[in-house]
Amino acid sequence: MKNKSFSVFTLLLILFRCCQAKETLYIGGLFGLDTSRGGWNSAGIIPAVQMAIDDINNSSEYLKDYHIELLIKDSQCSVGEAVRRSLEYISTGKPKVMFLGPGCSKAAIPVAEAIHYWNIVQIGFSNSSPLLSSKSLYPLYFRTNPSEKFSNLGRIAILQRFKWNRVAILQQNNDVFTGISNSLVDLLEAANFSVLAYESYKDHPGFAIENLKKKDARIIFAFFYPDQHYVTFCEAFKQGMYGPKYVWILISGRNQANWWKKQSPLVDCTPEQVRKGLSNNIGTGELKLSPLPGPTICGKTPQELYDNYQVRLNKSGYPENTFASFGYDAAWACALTLNASIEVLRQQNLLLTEFNYSQANVSKIFVDIMKGISFRGMTGKVKFDSNNDRISKLEVRQIQGDTERRVAFYDMETDTYEEDSDSDYMWEGGKVPVDGLTIEEKLEGVHPVLFWFVFAVSTLGVLMAISFLVFNVYNQNIRYIKMSSPNLNNIIIIGCIFVYISGVLLGLDKEGSSIGCQAELWIVVIGFSLGFGAMFSKTWRVHVIFLNSTNTKRVIIRDRQLFGMVAVLLLVDFIILLTWQLVDPLTSKRLDLTLEISHGDDTAIQPYVTTCTSQNITIWQACMYGYKGMLLLFGAYLAWETRKVHIPALNDSKMIGLSVYNVIIPCILVIPILGLVRDRPTAQFGLTSFLTIFCTTFTLCFVFVPKILFLRTEDGNHISTGTGSIEAATTSTKKVAPQEVANVTEE
Repeated sequence: MKNKSFSVFTLLLILFRCCQAKETLYIGGLFGLDTSRGGWNSAGIIPAVQMAIDDINNSSEYLKDYHIELLIKDSQCSVGEAVRRSLEYISTGKPKVMFLGPGCSKAAIPVAEAIHYWNIVQIGFSNSSPLLSSKSLYPLYFRTNPSEKFSNLGRIAILQRFKWNRVAILQQNNDVFTGISNSLVDLLEAANFSVLAYESYKDHPGFAIENLKKKDARIIFAFFYPDQHYVTFCEAFKQGMYGPKYVWILISGRNQANWWKKQSPLVDCTPEQVRKGLSNNIGTGELKLSPLPGPTICGKTPQELYDNYQVRLNKSGYPENTFASFGYDAAWACALTLNASIEVLRQQNLLLTEFNYSQANVSKIFVDIMKGISFRGMTGKVKFDSNNDRISKLEVRQIQGDTERRVAFYDMETDTYEEDSDSDYMWEGGKVPVDGLTIEEKLEGVHPVLFWFVFAVSTLGVLMAISFLVFNVYNQNIRYIKMSSPNLNNIIIIGCIFVYISGVLLGLDKEGSSIGCQAELWIVVIGFSLGFGAMFSKTWRVHVIFLNSTNTKRVIIRDRQLFGMVAVLLLVDFIILLTWQLVDPLTSKRLDLTLEISHGDDTAIQPYVTTCTSQNITIWQACMYGYKGMLLLFGAYLAWETRKVHIPALNDSKMIGLSVYNVIIPCILVIPILGLVRDRPTAQFGLTSFLTIFCTTFTLCFVFVPKILFLRTEDGNHISTGTGSIEAATTSTKKVAPQEVANVTEE
């Protein structure tokens, strides 16, 4: 019995000396324990970190000459408390070789910004803010959980997978969520996605959700703390913003399991109503347990570690925290870095236990080593990128009915979206929602039947005009034709051909073709001036010679003088058109009509028309219509004045007068209507075509058909320039001598 007692005593002494032989390294832990004033509680991570510390201390391979001791202080998820507790670590007790935490990003940011001045490496395990990726501000900060920047890349991969291009963002007003949202907006804009709305709220999301609904946002990124899920989706239910057409893209894995099944004291909605408000959903989240087969660095599988964590958690009394596995890996990252630095420090005649806050070279060694470590942790393969951020996989999860399932992975390292072969997506309505109305654009052009009919009629009109031109040129030396000024008649024909062509051009699609708009304008204006300018000049000659009672001298007006009149009209046209084109050119503009929505299948047709317009189109039209209108009125006056001149030698003067009336009356009736149907291309084209074809065809027929009929029955070279008459207002007539007629026909 005495020997047995001695053996036990000896064994205890050996163990005591072994423990005494190990040097203690202190790790400063910052966790949010008391979060009664608000914030994210990270107390549930402590059992996992302590489990890792125990595994490290029990390891015979890593830090075998050292013993790690985890110190714990409450940062309360508060900026002030986190900084205060960090300074307490620094100012009291032995130096802490590294810091773990704080648990929430808003507390970690000020600590990371200041702690590098004491050359302390800090490792986060649940800080997702993209701001912490800045190495210029936080050079000694690492984290074992993925940054939300990478989560945002995963979210964009979801959009690309389902071909969603129009999205919205709803966030709780918080620095962390603002950082996530801003980072996401930058990535969305760079990838050419459209952000319909970016809504933020502080106390209640009511107005924000109302705005999202007004903007017809269908695919919505939602960033807020777990308790706000109840508030948000209760409000979505109340506002009717739920159903098959809505998708909420969430931050997965932050809530308690089956959170939507529990009644929240924050809302008056039932769990069923909250679930209904959630509608379709999908989200990215950190991969909490490694899917890789085989053991982790400590020799246990991820599931075995999780089971051990649950045992420790139950004993601790802390609430479960979904980031506990990242805390476990953070402790191992710290240990592996310290272990690898032993030999490097020995080469510089330094020991880990000699670390103090003034040794910048030691912290640089830690950083260089940690950047290069790679190991199998509880959350998978642990390694860091150039910004000291964790490179890992994300899991894409979806709440399907009453069960949350993993449906895909996003690999940060390869930027690939991988479907989970064991799961499939589930959507209300049985099909993938669309990101908004699928709008099909439809050009409301001229009806093809009408266009080709007008084209055919205009072509016949051009052929008729060409036949009249051939007739006029062929018979120009016949006295009957020569007396009607055939050269001016040729100008009338050319002008009418231009008008026919312009009528067809009006029916062509000019979408994106400003040249087509300008060509149409120039052709119709020049055609009008050629055709009707020549007619007016011939009528003016008759008026001057026979109706100017104050002129007793012999008047001779030759064709070249009338050509000069036409040239003046063309010069005025050229000045107006050139000024118009240089100052305010006509361009093809799109005019959207009323959207035709089909609510059954979320499709719509956006009809539109193309119009030729310019910035000051009203002013230019007023100038052109005013100028041409005065010309028509002048022609009408001349036609009225010469209506009773009956001179056989002037065989077409009366017909020209009828042509003037034929133009004026339809123009007065049709032109005002054109402005009312500018959004109805077929009606506008039909009216304009009627105007051009009717007026042009009747003008040509009035001028040339009588000549053709006359030459078929009479000899055009044997006509007299004998006397004619001018009817007075009474029944008496004024005789016109042959010499007066010669004043008109003489060349």
